[in-house]
Amino acid sequence: MALTFDILAVASDQIHERRGRVQRIVGIRSEWFHHPKALCIPESVFINFSDAFRTSCARFDYYGYTEYSGDGITKLCMELKNRPWAEKAKGRRARLETRAAIRQALAVAERALVRKLSLLVLGI
Repeated sequence: MALTFDILAVASDQIHERRGRVQRIVGIRSEWFHHPKALCIPESVFINFSDAFRTSCARFDYYGYTEYSGDGITKLCMELKNRPWAEKAKGRRARLETRAAIRQALAVAERALVRKLSLLVLGI
């Protein structure tokens, strides 16, 4: 199965699964994996602009999950808007797919910012 990246806006207190008497974080809630409302981007497209995610968050986990909130989302939006990421893609079709994915990712990020939610990026 090919690697995909799911991007969705969620309340920050709803991201982690907690267990035990002291409610330790044991991971991410399974309901976020392959969520029907998530923006799903194939790796072949995401790789063209993945550096925007890496630059805006030092803890970006390509093969796991990364949570962006507040200033992190703002930095990500600036990176996506101000760099010609689609030009890295080889071929006209790949550039068009990359531009479309960037527009969609920006829409989700800006919606999270306006609603004061966290942006969850899952490499799954």
